[in-house]
Parts: sequence; structure tokens; C-alpha cells
Amino acid sequence: MFIKSSIEKVDPNTKETPLQTAVRWNHGPVIEYLLENCEYESKVINKCLKKATTNPTRELLKRHTKNKFGRTRALLFCCFDG
Repeated sequence: MFIKSSIEKVDPNTKETPLQTAVRWNHGPVIEYLLENCEYESKVINKCLKKATTNPTRELLKRHTKNKFGRTRALLFCCFDG
């Protein structure tokens, strides 16, 4: 079952998705669960990559991005945002 949670925000004041909140708090198992069971747009994943503070979190997001969206486009925008 997939959940469209990219529209649902945890807190309207922060404008964060559940995935962004899990990344901010470095909750690896929660991040894995959300990536496997929810649909997120590449721009949400890119925001998460920018906020990721640990290598395991970054690697998890990069692996998901590569599998879901292909190799480069989503990853390039995380680094060259302008």
C-alpha cells in the first residue's frame, strides 16, 4: 500500500513532510519505511538530501533516488540548487 504523503505536512508552520522530519532527526528505520511505503516527488527527496547530516541517511536517500528516478537528475539538483 502506497501513501501519498508528500502533500501531507507534519506541521503547517514548518512545511515539512514526514520524510523531511525523519531526516532532520536522523531516524533511519522511519526513513526506510517512508521511502518504501510512500510516494515522494524528487524535489522532496532533494530537500531531504540537503538536510541529511549523516552518511547513512544520505546513502539511503541516494540509493532510493537512483532506484526510483534514475541516476543523475534528482541528485544534481540537490547539489546545484542555485
